[in-house]
Amino acid sequence: MLKATYYCYIFFLLTIGMSRAQGLNDFKKTIYHVKGDLNRDGRSDLVIVKADTVDKHHPYLLEILFAKGAGGYSCVFRSQNTIMARFPIGDQQSELLLEQLKITNGILIFTNQRIRGNMTHKFRYQNGNFELIGYTERNAGVARIDCRDINLLTGRQVVWQELYEKDGKTSQIISFKKYKVLPKLQDFDPLTSSYVKIDGSRVEF
Repeated sequence: MLKATYYCYIFFLLTIGMSRAQGLNDFKKTIYHVKGDLNRDGRSDLVIVKADTVDKHHPYLLEILFAKGAGGYSCVFRSQNTIMARFPIGDQQSELLLEQLKITNGILIFTNQRIRGNMTHKFRYQNGNFELIGYTERNAGVARIDCRDINLLTGRQVVWQELYEKDGKTSQIISFKKYKVLPKLQDFDPLTSSYVKIDGSRVEF
């Protein structure tokens, strides 16, 4: 009886492993293949975004790989949730599109395009995690573009408006807010300007 139970358990684990592998194999089209030193060890790391173009939701897979000293890479982060699916409800309508992905001075930068604006999130590898250190948003209205830029390390927030007719921008409103815990990439929600703290509560930027 115990032997039969053991073999059933092994079969269950193998089935789960095969289904997970099959799920990752569905992401066949490479959208981004970006290199840069993310952990400040002098080696060029790798960030890859792949798409499942067969699924009606068109989901994306994000993988971050650190370069190893002996050559090759080690995957340190993998998520199918960090980048929103192109068609979230499967009806050919997009809420958010990954417009740009790049590494600049060791910072991983996502720029997502919305219907009337865009958002840029900046993540830096520190404290054993990729933590959000910068956030910029631009939202287009009838007569202006509302803009906001936040440095989560210093807590400095700048708000301004860009006017269409006057071809200029209004005076900046500067404020400060201390962030004791920085959002982590695994908790990243590209559609919101909030993050989840350790205690489970959600805080707005």
